[in-house]
Amino acid sequence: MSNGFFKELEDALDNEWISMQDICAIFVGFCPLEPYQSNFGGPDINRRYKRIADGEEVKPSEADFKEMRHYLDKWSLSDFDIQSNSRYPNKIDVNDTVISVRFAFKVGLGFRPLDERICNLYDAAVDAGILPVEPSVPVEELIKQVTPAPKLSQSPLQDYLIKITKYESDLTAGKLFARWEKEKPYCINEIIPDKNEPKSYFLNYRVKFTTHSQKVIESDYDALESAINRAKKFNNKSAK
Repeated sequence: MSNGFFKELEDALDNEWISMQDICAIFVGFCPLEPYQSNFGGPDINRRYKRIADGEEVKPSEADFKEMRHYLDKWSLSDFDIQSNSRYPNKIDVNDTVISVRFAFKVGLGFRPLDERICNLYDAAVDAGILPVEPSVPVEELIKQVTPAPKLSQSPLQDYLIKITKYESDLTAGKLFARWEKEKPYCINEIIPDKNEPKSYFLNYRVKFTTHSQKVIESDYDALESAINRAKKFNNKSAK
């Protein structure tokens, strides 16, 4: 941080609470300038950011957004007591969570390999009197203790559909293709649009994805719609 703390960064850190999405972006070196808009758990690629290193407003690269997701995934893999450190402990939000700034840094400093960006930011915040000196959380040890989540189906895509249809009962293939046009989720390889049709017309779109057994499959709109319906049935059955 050649120019010290710029206003938006200082405001974010000199606060009791912070968005999980915001702190993961900050850990990667970018301070969000706008509130997080739902991307169903993924980083918000459409809002504006300032690079922490020099205070310049820039667009993070695809690799930067991938790193943000990596830290979000580490949170989800670890058996952290997020609820007791959350601003709204009785509210479950699948898109974002508001947590204690102090707790966020305790976790961030426990990531391995140790990220110098987090260390440097923490040291600067301590020197500025924004954050106190506190021990880190042993993240990697906690991750090793957690039993991997069971595979719900034959592919990461179907697992993904099962998770999101639990909260989106009106999900359709068209809505997914529209969403994937903006950002490709981890569970698909690529979407293949119909070059002869308008972008808003998704009936002839196709999607490629890889199964848990590493088999690449290409599906069309109807197959995706069927997969969504299977996911809804899975959730309905589990709820009984």
